[in-house]
Amino acid sequence: MTIESRQTSLLDISLFGVGRGIGVEMLTRPLRVVTTRQQNSDTPIYCSRIAKRIYRQEGPKAFYKGVFAEILKGSSKEVWCWPVMIKLPLFLQRFNLSETQQHVTTGLSIALIHSLTTFPLEAIQQQAAHTGTTPSIFKMQWNKTRGFPTYFAKRSVTWTTFFVAQKKLRSQSQEEGALSLAELVKTGIQVSLIVSAASAPFDVANTAKHTVGGLNYSQLVSLAGMRKLFRGMPLNWLSLFINNIASVALLEKFDKQ
Repeated sequence: MTIESRQTSLLDISLFGVGRGIGVEMLTRPLRVVTTRQQNSDTPIYCSRIAKRIYRQEGPKAFYKGVFAEILKGSSKEVWCWPVMIKLPLFLQRFNLSETQQHVTTGLSIALIHSLTTFPLEAIQQQAAHTGTTPSIFKMQWNKTRGFPTYFAKRSVTWTTFFVAQKKLRSQSQEEGALSLAELVKTGIQVSLIVSAASAPFDVANTAKHTVGGLNYSQLVSLAGMRKLFRGMPLNWLSLFINNIASVALLEKFDKQ
């Protein structure tokens, strides 16, 4: 591949990434709204009941409150994220890093840039999902930046776990060439389970930070607090499954070029 074709391919990578992000967000936004309400509920409640309550009391539009802020946040990320995702590991090979070290470094780099560029919009979409109303970016309380470490921790765990898990699982399934549809779905399921288990506590903590002010130490160490850390995990897994299927398929496409 020539230098010119590599430079041109960066635009293609960005465009594919933006398209992937918009499609995934439209599919997963209702799941995220229900998960946020479930995580902030004072008592355990089934997600199906929450979904019915939202539909009856607020209408179907409530499932997409804050979706435009999330699409804006996601698209701004996809433009640079996919070129970094594809090209940075190749650059890191020059420093004799192992494959795992390359993916961890790439994951942390993307997590930092992602967190710095999307944190204000994260606060907006969390508030929208929690209250059913979309706050203006000009009326947000900017002292909410105290939740940045939690947001960055969530992104770091999610990205690094995704990179390492998907690469190892894809390598195991690619002994005979490209992934088949069945292998793609299987890999997506496995990666989603690993990432959702690793990131669930950080996801709950991030949601609480933006909506109810966070969880204190006594809440975290109590039995109820520990259970709450994994509240919403099934829907979180389903959302990650959709996201990871699209991501693994796109990585597979670019790796073959």
